[in-house]
Amino acid sequence: MILDGDWTKDSLEEQRRLLYVAMTRARETLCLMQRKDAANPFLHEITGDFTLHRDAAISQPTYQPMVSRHYAILGLNDFHISFAGRFPETNSIHQHLATLIPGSLLSIAIINGKAVLQHGEVTIARLSQKGHQDWADKLARIETVRVIAMIMICRDDSEESYRSRYKVEQWEIPMVELVYR
Repeated sequence: MILDGDWTKDSLEEQRRLLYVAMTRARETLCLMQRKDAANPFLHEITGDFTLHRDAAISQPTYQPMVSRHYAILGLNDFHISFAGRFPETNSIHQHLATLIPGSLLSIAIINGKAVLQHGEVTIARLSQKGHQDWADKLARIETVRVIAMIMICRDDSEESYRSRYKVEQWEIPMVELVYR
């Protein structure tokens, strides 16, 4: 996490170097915080599909301790990767996956004994055995499930012995951030 503020003391080039060094230390996720009253002069240059902008409320009417919130990102090993690939192209799962963008809200539930992600009433992804074990007992504490990226999976990228199980050439998997108590 890189916090914003007070970007006027050093030379502009020194500030750019400092931001670059800080950004290149991220291993998985980089979070840049931007203040509206003392904005970083370089953050406007960072644009693209890989960015997700979120505006925070300026003030909160009641005190809610943020310490009680936890954040987790589900990785590929948390998903049953071939789940959507086993449905034909005409199945609504593919139409729902196509509408998802970073920031889209989903829900997580147990259906038929499996932990799944849903978009409305449609199951769009199933958690792996590992993902189910990690999250099944925490479902009641999850407040938000938000898409942070969509990953394209291709039939030809899988082992040849599995390819006959797939009904489509490619499908998507949503990468999500969970906010939980």
